[in-house]
Amino acid sequence: MVASHLGLILAKRGFRTTLVDLDTGGANLHVLFGHFHPTVTLTDFLDRKIKTLQGVVQPLSLHPNLSLISRYWRNPPHVKPSPPEKNSASII
Repeated sequence: MVASHLGLILAKRGFRTTLVDLDTGGANLHVLFGHFHPTVTLTDFLDRKIKTLQGVVQPLSLHPNLSLISRYWRNPPHVKPSPPEKNSASII
């Protein structure tokens, strides 16, 4: 939320602003701006489906100076959580 508000403030002050959602566990910045199913994402660039980083920048209709690079997973990888260590302390 802080990043989205800061990005919008900077855009309104005349700065060309691109927000980049790098949350690999729960990327949802695209949802805050109404992009529920981004057409291209950072994943496309990392998988070399898109050749340039500029190719995954999505303009946002909220402000002409504001854009987004989303980390949305179309098919999220299935990651098994690692087992807890034997000597790790538990927080209750």
